[in-house]
Amino acid sequence: MIPTKRIWTAKPLIIAYIVAVGFTVGMLIDRTPSGTAVPTLAPGAASLSDDERPEPAAEPMWRQLFRPSQPTVRRLLRLGLPFLSVADGSAEAADNRTLRHIGLTDERPQTMFEAMLPFLKTDKERQLARETPDPPIQTPVVPANPNPDPPDEKPAQPESTKPPAVANGLPIVGIYHTHDWESYISEFPAFVPKTPKDLDKIASENHAKRTIMGVGRTVALRLKELGVGTVYAEYTHRELGYDYAYQVSRSTAKDILKAYPSVKVLLDLHRDAAWGLDLTANIGGKRVAQIRCVIGQSNAKWDQNKAFCDQLMHRLEQKHPGITLPTMVKEGNIFNQDVMRGAILLEIGGAMNQYAEADRAASYLAEALAEMIREDAYPR
Repeated sequence: MIPTKRIWTAKPLIIAYIVAVGFTVGMLIDRTPSGTAVPTLAPGAASLSDDERPEPAAEPMWRQLFRPSQPTVRRLLRLGLPFLSVADGSAEAADNRTLRHIGLTDERPQTMFEAMLPFLKTDKERQLARETPDPPIQTPVVPANPNPDPPDEKPAQPESTKPPAVANGLPIVGIYHTHDWESYISEFPAFVPKTPKDLDKIASENHAKRTIMGVGRTVALRLKELGVGTVYAEYTHRELGYDYAYQVSRSTAKDILKAYPSVKVLLDLHRDAAWGLDLTANIGGKRVAQIRCVIGQSNAKWDQNKAFCDQLMHRLEQKHPGITLPTMVKEGNIFNQDVMRGAILLEIGGAMNQYAEADRAASYLAEALAEMIREDAYPR
């Protein structure tokens, strides 16, 4: 005889077991009625276009949770692994507001998963990563050339000498442009500005001409060559005009940090609008746009951002004397630099620079920044 007390004690467990088994079996059963199939077309009838096809009936919420469809799985994967997001200009990437992860194109697909989920790496791989030192970055020597604007030839770097990826390719740098339409005088050969206000016309709001965004892509691609993963935001911020663009770009900065929390350096790249100044330096016989850092002072992180900016400018000046301009500190928190330590604004040349001059400066900037990142010389 089984004691009644034991049966009473086990009763809740038995009930829970029965409910769980029944629930599982219920999920495995196809509950779709047989009469809801999509009707076939009559012989000779024209096939339906995608827009004309009937929408499938929405599944109950419990089935979407426990038996997710392919779109649901894709959304879940993209939420957990942002680098899977669509970036091909399709409908899912509306208004081209996409974040491009520039890096890892030559790496194994597993590398990104291992970087984001470290427990997937074997003990041997972890040990090897700790023991393998990063090789020094070799800065290419630019030959002297009296031509003020000669064509740039960048020899391809052999695969065997490319520096290894920093942090297994996880993006460390984020780049965006609050004033994405800022351009350079070389893109307007027939235009002669006569007043400081005329510099506002050196812009391309529809990006039919090259703008600061092209310079930003050069920075991102050069960082990739040097093993530093970068997130590049091809967002435009002209909806509210020049004066309110920082309010629009604030969401861009936050999007980068939300999708890629590994980002430690956030660059808002501009070009200056100085009137009557020659913002160029002669480096290796070539004209190169000068670079200035601008820091907003009215936020709790400004001193750390200023210190990082000073380090970067010092590194650039050491490598290429004359390329930097004094850092500018402004009152207010209009530059969105409160979103993180390591958020800075850089002006690459001015409106009266040639685009090629700014493009050269972008490569030098990337090289100096990559060196600092490999030395862990950035805010944490």
